[in-house]
Amino acid sequence: MRKCTYTLWYSFSILTIIFASSCKRESYPEDDVKESYTVAVRFKEFDQAIREFNTSQRAQLPRLTGATSLSSTNAVEEGYLYFWSFNQGTLEPDIYTGSGATLTYNGGLVPVSFATGWSFESYTPGFGLTITGANEIVLKIPLSGVAYVKDFGLDIGSSGTGPKSFSLSYSQNGQQYTLISDENQFNNTNTAQTKNTFVFSLLDISLDLQRDLFIKLTPKAGFRGEASDYRESTGVTKLDNIRLVGGRGTVQNTSLKTLHYHVFDALSKDLIHSGVYDFLAKSLADFSLSLPAGQYIASFVTNESSESLILPTSTIFSSFYMGNRFANHEAQIFGKLDTFTVTGHMEREIALKRYFSEIKFEFTDDIDLSHVARIEIGRTHNPEFYAPFNVTLVNPILDQSEILIVPSFSSTNKTIAFNQFLGNVLQPLAVGYRVQVYDEANTLLRSFEVNSAIPNNVQLLFRGRLLEAAGETSSFSIVLKDEWDGQHIIDF
Repeated sequence: MRKCTYTLWYSFSILTIIFASSCKRESYPEDDVKESYTVAVRFKEFDQAIREFNTSQRAQLPRLTGATSLSSTNAVEEGYLYFWSFNQGTLEPDIYTGSGATLTYNGGLVPVSFATGWSFESYTPGFGLTITGANEIVLKIPLSGVAYVKDFGLDIGSSGTGPKSFSLSYSQNGQQYTLISDENQFNNTNTAQTKNTFVFSLLDISLDLQRDLFIKLTPKAGFRGEASDYRESTGVTKLDNIRLVGGRGTVQNTSLKTLHYHVFDALSKDLIHSGVYDFLAKSLADFSLSLPAGQYIASFVTNESSESLILPTSTIFSSFYMGNRFANHEAQIFGKLDTFTVTGHMEREIALKRYFSEIKFEFTDDIDLSHVARIEIGRTHNPEFYAPFNVTLVNPILDQSEILIVPSFSSTNKTIAFNQFLGNVLQPLAVGYRVQVYDEANTLLRSFEVNSAIPNNVQLLFRGRLLEAAGETSSFSIVLKDEWDGQHIIDF
């Protein structure tokens, strides 16, 4: 009897232990779950703040030679994005949208020979580029400031032993190429150095306009007619009137209105939450975060422009930064660093501040400036960036872009302006600009530099003559306005 009782008690004990252990395992995950709370972020007077800095003195989009205006809703003009006439006996393009275009052959060699060229539209025959022994010719074309690419054209000829056909391909990394057209036979093969004109549509090609375009021409023997046999090593290829046609500027309906947010744990500095909120498609009033209880440091940055902010690919607190391409000169970028504690559902009001200043030139020339066709502005200071959590961070920005302005000067308006991204810097930042002025014939009228130091959220005004008077050297006075209404002005 005792044996039976012992067995029953032992079995009951085992069941009790199993049941207790089972209950403990089921409840454990629930104890580890952290409840999240909604943090509704309200950006105080955001629309008003964005419109507050509204000026009619913006830098204008460049007007292209022979351009025709598109729809009135687009700030885009169509015409030559790049044009090489070679009439000056150099490889510099006559018309260009951005700096940095190159022409090389056979793996990076630079051609230096020119001969009599062919006329094109208003361009005289002048010179054409000649290359001996070319097995490939590559154009690298920056697409900064380009809205779309329409077609590519050129005039080409050769010596009796030179190529009578070629293939054309494109790339955006300069290594892997995609064929555009394989066989492009010359019309006239019997007469050496005769012009053959080709135009290729590029509308069906999907291009990343933030990257360079590489166009490669590969000479071929082709059908030769009465011409001599093809000699690749000694045959001469002649090129002239190379042109890339498309739209320059920004299509308004593709402008960005984005909020970039990065939320870090205030103690561990770990990134807890980040993302991009498109308030072009959605109301910014609907923006909210879902966060567990804790202490946080957050960066909120809005970008209204045609290009994305420059941000690191991996977000680490000590190396977090932001930047804006210099050529994206109409960008309106506002931001705020905020610290807060979450203990439950809450609403947080954020007052955004400008992360940029305005650079303005007021020209005092008493002569007509209507012959000024374009003004190119490059910075002489290092690319600017804002690292809110590490003032000693090594500059991560490589941007070397330039601003291109086509002014519409009149007797009452001789000003240009652009936005300079700075971030919420604590100390004035040294800035310098190189200004080059050209007329309609692409003649350099003047080149000069100006320098100053500015904090964020001011207007820096350079006042002086755009063009030098005979026998004089003009200089610029500097005016710093630290209030947008102009009531408080500091003169230097």
